[in-house]
Amino acid sequence: MITSAKHLIGDYKAFPIKKEALKLKGVKQYKMLLPAKDKTDFIANLHSKLDRAMTMVFVNRKDTATTLQ
Repeated sequence: MITSAKHLIGDYKAFPIKKEALKLKGVKQYKMLLPAKDKTDFIANLHSKLDRAMTMVFVNRKDTATTLQ
């Protein structure tokens, strides 16, 4: 049983980052709450209207990713 990340990684150095430094200018994040039956159509429609080179869509299942593709 592995009890810590240090057990896996060994000796490592941590570089704490201030929360303000994590925000990138021009990056927008959206969270939409939709009924399950409407999500795929909504994402496909939204994705077709955005610059695809600048869009990331996160899904929790491979079949959902395949459907959106």
